[in-house]
Amino acid sequence: GGKLGNGEPVVMVTSDGGETWTDIFPDYDNAFSNLQFVNRFVVWATERNGRILKSDDQGYTWELVRILPGFNNPLMHFFNENDAFISDGFTINVAQTNDAWSTYQYSIMYHYNWFSQLSFDNGLN
Repeated sequence: GGKLGNGEPVVMVTSDGGETWTDIFPDYDNAFSNLQFVNRFVVWATERNGRILKSDDQGYTWELVRILPGFNNPLMHFFNENDAFISDGFTINVAQTNDAWSTYQYSIMYHYNWFSQLSFDNGLN
């Protein structure tokens, strides 16, 4: 215990309806800037230093997938396990992948503005 009260980052999971909780915060240097489940098991996360992490077991273990230079506070949105966009809220760097970050395309939208949220239309509305 103790992590919740002292300002340190924490990610916890329960498998018994909230009776007990397990701290599953990965052993990396920075806090998550974004966390997204794409299905029951697969979780993608970004850290403030541009690291992209993936978990295939609901967050119990994490793999460092890629580091995107210049992405200091990234916001990410996955459409499924492979297709995603990521933006850096400070410099408006944008990257897109179709293969779970094995490769990606990069662009700069514009400088000196700031995104607080990244949203996409699913075409259903």
